[in-house]
Amino acid sequence: MDLSILRFADRPGPWASVYLDETRATEEAITTIPLRWRGLRAELAELGADDATLDAIERTVVTADCGAHCGLAVFAANGEVARAVPLPAPPPLAVASLAPLPDVRPMLAVLGEPVPWVRAVVDRTGGDVIAAPHWWAGPEQQVEGHERYPVQKAAPGGWSQSRYQRGAETTWERNAEEVAGALADAAERVHAEIVLVAGDVQARQYVIENLPWKWLPFVVETDAGSRAPGAKPEHLDEATAAAIDKVVAEHRAAAFDAYGARDGLLGRSGLPDVVDALREGRVETLLLRADGLDGELWIGPEPTDIAIDPADLAARGITPQRAKADAAVLRAVAGTHGQALLFAEPAPSAGAGTPPARSPGAGTRQA
Repeated sequence: MDLSILRFADRPGPWASVYLDETRATEEAITTIPLRWRGLRAELAELGADDATLDAIERTVVTADCGAHCGLAVFAANGEVARAVPLPAPPPLAVASLAPLPDVRPMLAVLGEPVPWVRAVVDRTGGDVIAAPHWWAGPEQQVEGHERYPVQKAAPGGWSQSRYQRGAETTWERNAEEVAGALADAAERVHAEIVLVAGDVQARQYVIENLPWKWLPFVVETDAGSRAPGAKPEHLDEATAAAIDKVVAEHRAAAFDAYGARDGLLGRSGLPDVVDALREGRVETLLLRADGLDGELWIGPEPTDIAIDPADLAARGITPQRAKADAAVLRAVAGTHGQALLFAEPAPSAGAGTPPARSPGAGTRQA
């Protein structure tokens, strides 16, 4: 998991972290958002949050619109909202905290591992291309082929019938070439690990045949999706989610294999060795339970100012502060441009290292 989303946490705290339901599906749901926030604001004020920070969070909470059924994570300090992140589902409970570091682990657990993907829904005239570099997809690009006639195979009879049919297939393939070009450009731009092709069966085959060879190992073909007016996206979204889940599982298996893990047991080093490696900037990938680490660590102003014993920081002239252990290790990894993998299944509290790169096989996959 790329932790660049956490780079905002390099500024000093204290940090107010808020998780709440931002569902706006009905008028009643919309009116309850300020009420939920009012309770959280009172909690933060009791913990010592300043009015400027509370006001900044309030402006974000009451104006955010992340969809009909969603949550929101807000992180603010010193009178400013540093990051507001829409969540795909409301949190089970509205919660707020004030601490030296932002409480980001619940957000990462809900978002899951970001897998860059691209998708094309195609027919014989063109396609709709969309790309997602991280958790959120960008705007849809409509690609309309320049070849408009003939699109349907004609059956006039006589000597001209085969010519009309060949002409239609030539039109389809030329339109598919344009879609394939746009799809490949999008895949290159986001470094895609999934290239999903949906829609008309014949058009899909032409698009796949015209993709550069480097993207063929990443192709997932699905019967879901259509460009027809009124087509519903639910099945297409499910196929996309299934493809993402498969890649995440591959990443997880590679990480388990890299650390000699079996049956959910990772690593042999334990937290003290991981903290030492974090302090020295030697962690490229952090393995962390999705439900977080128990206890606290000691930190200083820099991401690599991290210790189990506060005396280790004091000996370097750093005034130590207590922080939640998972917040401290995630800040340290993000600050040294490392990666993280969060595991839902039982695992040790933390492990560190570098899993091997994923090596996809040849051919296409069917969702």
